[in-house]
Amino acid sequence: MADQISSTAKKWKKKGRKLFRDLIKRPKSANDSAHQSDSTRVSVSSASGAHHGTDAGNTEPMASSGSAILNNNPTAPFQSERRSSSDPDLLGSAVGQDEDNREDSLTLTHGAGPVSTNPQTQISDWKATAKERVKLAGRFTETLLKRVPACVTTNPVQMAISIAKVILEIKDAVGSNTDELVQSLEATANRLLAVERVVVSGVPKAAEEAMENLKKILGEQMKELNDLADKSLAIRILDNEAHRTKILQNFQRVERATKSFFVEMAISIQQTASRIHDETKRAALDRLHPSEKADHNTVLEEQGLKREVCTSGTRVKILEDIKKWANDRSLASPRVFWLTGQAGSGKTTIAYTIAKLFEKDAESDRHVILGGNFLCSRQFQETQAQTRILPTIAYQLTRKCKPYADALHVADKFDSVKCNVATQLRDLLVGPWEQSASARGLEPFLYLIVIDALDEIKGEGGSAFLGDLLHTIDKYDLRGLKFLVTSRSDPELVERCKAFSSEAVCRLQDVPIEEARSDIRIYLKDKLKNLDGGPELTELERRADGLFIYAATAVKYLIPHRSITVGEQTEMLKKLLSKSYEPVFVSDATSLIDELYRQIMCDTFSPFKGKFLIRRLRILYTFLCTAERTSTSTVAALVADSDDEVAKAVLDDLHAVLYYSKENQIFWYHASFPDFIFDPARSNFRIGEKVLAFSCNEPAHHNLLGESCFHIMKSGLRFNMGNIPSSFQFDSDNDVALTEQVNKNISAVLRYSSQHWTHHLPSPQLINNENLLRLISEFLQIRVLFWIEAMNLLKLRNQCTPMLQCARLWVLKCGDNYSELARDINVAAKFATYFTGSPAAESTPHLYISALATWPRDTSLSRNWKNQFARIPAFTHTKGSIDLPLMTILGGEPIQSVAFSSDGTRIVSGSLDNSVRVWDASTRVELKELKGHTDNVKSVAFSSDGTRIVSGSDDKSVRVWDASTGVELKELKGHTRSVNSVAFSSDGTRIVDGTRIVSGSDDNSVRVWDASTGVELKELKGHSDYVNSVAFSSDRTQIVSGSTDKSMRAVWDASTGVELKQLKGHTRRVKSVAFSSDGIRIVSGSDDKSVRVWDASTGMELKELKGHTDYVNSVAFSSDGTRIVSGSDDESVRVWDASAGEELEEMKGNTGRVTSVAFSSDGTQIVSGSDD
Repeated sequence: MADQISSTAKKWKKKGRKLFRDLIKRPKSANDSAHQSDSTRVSVSSASGAHHGTDAGNTEPMASSGSAILNNNPTAPFQSERRSSSDPDLLGSAVGQDEDNREDSLTLTHGAGPVSTNPQTQISDWKATAKERVKLAGRFTETLLKRVPACVTTNPVQMAISIAKVILEIKDAVGSNTDELVQSLEATANRLLAVERVVVSGVPKAAEEAMENLKKILGEQMKELNDLADKSLAIRILDNEAHRTKILQNFQRVERATKSFFVEMAISIQQTASRIHDETKRAALDRLHPSEKADHNTVLEEQGLKREVCTSGTRVKILEDIKKWANDRSLASPRVFWLTGQAGSGKTTIAYTIAKLFEKDAESDRHVILGGNFLCSRQFQETQAQTRILPTIAYQLTRKCKPYADALHVADKFDSVKCNVATQLRDLLVGPWEQSASARGLEPFLYLIVIDALDEIKGEGGSAFLGDLLHTIDKYDLRGLKFLVTSRSDPELVERCKAFSSEAVCRLQDVPIEEARSDIRIYLKDKLKNLDGGPELTELERRADGLFIYAATAVKYLIPHRSITVGEQTEMLKKLLSKSYEPVFVSDATSLIDELYRQIMCDTFSPFKGKFLIRRLRILYTFLCTAERTSTSTVAALVADSDDEVAKAVLDDLHAVLYYSKENQIFWYHASFPDFIFDPARSNFRIGEKVLAFSCNEPAHHNLLGESCFHIMKSGLRFNMGNIPSSFQFDSDNDVALTEQVNKNISAVLRYSSQHWTHHLPSPQLINNENLLRLISEFLQIRVLFWIEAMNLLKLRNQCTPMLQCARLWVLKCGDNYSELARDINVAAKFATYFTGSPAAESTPHLYISALATWPRDTSLSRNWKNQFARIPAFTHTKGSIDLPLMTILGGEPIQSVAFSSDGTRIVSGSLDNSVRVWDASTRVELKELKGHTDNVKSVAFSSDGTRIVSGSDDKSVRVWDASTGVELKELKGHTRSVNSVAFSSDGTRIVDGTRIVSGSDDNSVRVWDASTGVELKELKGHSDYVNSVAFSSDRTQIVSGSTDKSMRAVWDASTGVELKQLKGHTRRVKSVAFSSDGIRIVSGSDDKSVRVWDASTGMELKELKGHTDYVNSVAFSSDGTRIVSGSDDESVRVWDASAGEELEEMKGNTGRVTSVAFSSDGTQIVSGSDD
């Protein structure tokens, strides 16, 4: 024991000498200076602690240049004779006292006094100071250990933080101290307080693991510290050094733990931030809406189309030519390779093989990788839309090329997904590709883009896409990108590709026949190994004559099941080769593939006669005619007297041409098969004297499916399809339970019938539609309400009005005998708008208790509806015959101009808040806000195809917008004052715009512009005052304008700008003008409160329509020219008979002046804009 004490004493003495030397070497601070004149007092008082009943140790006075007094008073706290209120009290609430209330008090005072200049005296002072500091360090340790027990808690982090606060309190009390322990503990204490701030503000989820590690270490160290405090009772001064060392080691471990915590937390937060950034980027990319079904990898995911690579040893030269072109990095190498050929020649298989080849090479050391691909197909809506190609390719390219991905995100033009192809090319491909050029300069890669089957794009979209692509490649530098494009030899596409060099074109029809036959031979031997060497396979090879679709279909035909034997295959093949078919129409030459399709049809349907044959053929036709790919069960339900087993049997028998996906949706292998079925010259044929008719009469079958849809809706639709118990909640409040009920009560076939019945309305000229017309009439009596309810539950309510209007137009084409039915459909369409465009649609029961109850139209159909719901509220105080609006759209600032899109599904408005807004005409949902104008928007209009919007503003500009995306396409500058009126010509190629009075700032001109380039073509001068309104004639040859000079310079020649005639009659400014659709008449509205009709050819006034009591601001013809609508400052909208001039209807609903009116294209709806 004595040896241990001696050893401890020696260590203490040694450390004391080191501390003494450090103090001598240390530069004097202001507090150490002997010249310091003012005094400092620090009072440290600590209770004896809960575990100690005696003093912490002996103390003795120390003399120095200042005075230091240690007072141990067992009866009362030590009081400094000059204590200030700023001196810290180290007892605090966390420090305990024993029952004797004893305290240890330490006071250190540096007093002012004479300064000794004697070196011996200074050394003596330094020794005294060192001794004093050592003593203080000991007291620091002693005080800390006494206060530890009061900080004990089950939470190690909280305990460590409490001790940290105690450390800082003691440190502040003893003042400046260079002791290693004090400094180390101070640093650790401050770091622990930083931990406290993290805990208070909430530990990030990413740092939770680091916090757990810190808790573990703090728990261990705080336990050791507490144990040390428990053992500190009656410790001698020489033992303090051991405690100091343990405390120092303890807190050094805490220091390391806290540092590690903050490092781990920083790393975790950085990783989280990086992850959030990546997720944000992925979310942005999702806005591209890439087509999964167009990706060649779709086959691997079993989601639809089945594709195969070229059989090994086939298409060798063609594949080598494409690979050679793709790997050619020279500037002379064409950017585009065009692969063309007839249907079934194997273009898609080649394109798929190239895509798989270069995708695989991305993992090798080659320098060309697949950047993106889009395999077009008529089987899906998304794979036959030209506007889906570029967004899909851009999405795929971001996953292969990081510099391009970064540039695409910086450009942030993801809204271009719904723009035309030219805009998509510029925003999604050219711009980011050029911006990433410098970063990509370090990459050795070429990126190959594969686009297959452009001829399967809807309409003329494939040709237009290729044209835009070639134009872009000619105009911009797209080095690093190459495009492989395949298509049939469509005349339009052939014309587009005339300029291609020979090395960039492969025409499969030009492939030497021996080479093609050799490829077929290899393919057949690979697929039909068991028949190799037989004469039948040789004959099949000869029959195929180089056409791969023939060989591929024959293979599928000969392998109906895995269990088929070689003998059965040989027998089937002999049967196939023995048949000889003649087309019914001799003028039609039998093609190779038609022979095979005829054999397949014979094998599938010849065993059946009468109703069994008809049923199975109808199932096949339904597979091909549905609006979307459907299941066998849905098809079976659509075909009368059928069932799912029969539908599956037909599908199995047609396995060579049809297949089903993982989701049980039916697809065809090749587009040539439905083409064959719908062409009677190909699918009606003879075998000897027997005529087989397998062709589908498409209008007749659509008529049958239309009838079937109405029968299914009649039996399936009912009141309260969602079993909603209360009308006192929104549908969204009970979404999960409601969705479950909807899925339970609305079957797949009922869902299909409800959504697609208008798809099956056949051409009236080609089929007798009487039965279908009768079913529609029955449908309107009550089930149309249940249908609107079901569509609302299916979240398809925006389709209700367009579908009913489509049905109305179809009925009108059926003849004049059905005009009453057309009127009833129009009533139903208006009611659908009344409901779907109101807040009531957010709670489906309010279709009945709100929309139907308040529906003001008093027609026989409406009365019949209400009579069947006797318990809905009845309103006795209504506005009688005054027409109420179907829907009210609140646009914020006063609306200055409105217009319908040609299909009636959208409304565009311009207002005084400088905005152009696009609205859903059925639901009143705002679809887009077009921002760009810097002043009031005075006029708006749609192009005839609905793809663009033109607007005119007080900011003197005319702007053209993409109607789908809201992207500004052009700003047309030239006017020097406010632009008051704009209109598209009916073909959408030119824009005419004029000005009307706004604060006296018009330039009195009419200007004609090219809509595509924005170039001003003509300036029409002649008005002597502001031009308020302009319009094109339907044949685009004439322009009419209305002016504040009271004239209509109606008839300007649109090409030359020559004024043809001037129409006079109005006595005040002309505010609005319009042509009838046939261009024969002109209507005008004026501040003289009149609406006038004019003969466009002679300039004669035909009618003056009187009724408005204030300025007439807007006029328009219905599309059939029979009616005129006008809006006025008298807050009314009036409808007139265009021939007789009689007022047909006055509609009041606006509470401010009506600034703009327009008819929908079908004339069934009117939209008005108002200052209210």
